[in-house]
Amino acid sequence: MISERVDLFKLNVANLLEPVSALFEPLRKTIVENIEWDGVMNLAEKYTFTNWIAYGAGPVTLGFSAVMLSLGFFELGNVYGLWNQSWIEYGFKSRKPRMEAHEKTFARVPWKKQVMTEFANIGFPGGVITALGSGFLLPLVVKLPTEALPTFSDFFITFFFGSLICDFGQYWGHRIMHENAWLYHNVHGVHHQIDTPSVVSTAYVHPLDSFLQVSLPSLAAVILTNMHPVTFAIFTFTRVAENCFDHSGVNHPLINAICLKFLPLRSSIQHHDEHHKYSSYVGKGKNYGEGFIIWDFIFGSIRKTTAH
Repeated sequence: MISERVDLFKLNVANLLEPVSALFEPLRKTIVENIEWDGVMNLAEKYTFTNWIAYGAGPVTLGFSAVMLSLGFFELGNVYGLWNQSWIEYGFKSRKPRMEAHEKTFARVPWKKQVMTEFANIGFPGGVITALGSGFLLPLVVKLPTEALPTFSDFFITFFFGSLICDFGQYWGHRIMHENAWLYHNVHGVHHQIDTPSVVSTAYVHPLDSFLQVSLPSLAAVILTNMHPVTFAIFTFTRVAENCFDHSGVNHPLINAICLKFLPLRSSIQHHDEHHKYSSYVGKGKNYGEGFIIWDFIFGSIRKTTAH
C-alpha cells in the first residue's frame, strides 16, 4: 500500500516536471547516440539486478571512494596553496591560526588514529558489515526495479526527496546524541574530540554514531522513496562527499559550486565548522543539520555565524 502511494506521488511530481524533462531530451538523445549504449546497459543490468551489489556492496564502495577522492582533492589543493585564502577562521584573517588549530587537534587525536578509525568505519569492518546488512535488508522491503536505469524524472524526484528525508533523520540522530548525556559521553563525544575538523576527521566517529547519523537515515530515504539502485549509488557518493567537504574547514567558490551550496536552504561549510567549535557539549547545541539549514531554523537550533 505504501509502495503504491509512493509510486503515485512520484508519478504526479513527474507530470509537474514534464516541461523540465523536455529540456533534457536533446541531451538524452546525444548521450544515447554517442555512447556505446549496449555496453553501458549490460553493466547497468548486472549492477541493478544483482541485489547484494545494488543495495549493499555498490553504495558502500562508492561511499568509500567518496572519502578517498575527497582526501586526495583537498590534499592536492593544499599542496598547491589553493585554499590559502579560504580557510575558515574565527577572529583571524591569515592561514596560520587554522594550521595551528589543526596541529593542536592532531596532538590530541593523532592523524594516524583518525585515519585508522576512518578506515575501520568506512572500510573494514564497518563498511563490510553495512554492505552485508543493507544488501540483505533492502531487497526485502523495497519494490525491486524492473528497469536497469531510472528515468530522469524518477532520478531527480527520489534524489531530492531522499536527500530531505536523509538530512531530516541525520539532524535528529545528531541532536539526540547531544541531548542524551550517555550517548554524548560514550558515542558522539568521540567525534567532538575534533574541535577543528578536517577531511580526515570526517569518519572519526563511534560505530553507533555512524549508524544513527548515516546508515539509518540513508536506509529510511531509500525505503520511503523506493529509490532505484543507480540513484542510491549516486546519492550515497554525493552524500558522503558532501560530509567530507563540510569537515574541510575551507570556504572556497569551487567547493561551494561542487556542493551546490549557493542554492536556497543549503547549509554552508561554516555551518558545520561552527558546530564543532561551539557545540562540543551535552545539551542543546547549535547547527545540527548538514545538507540543509532548514531543520535548524524550524527547530530553533540555528547559530548566527561568526566565521569568515
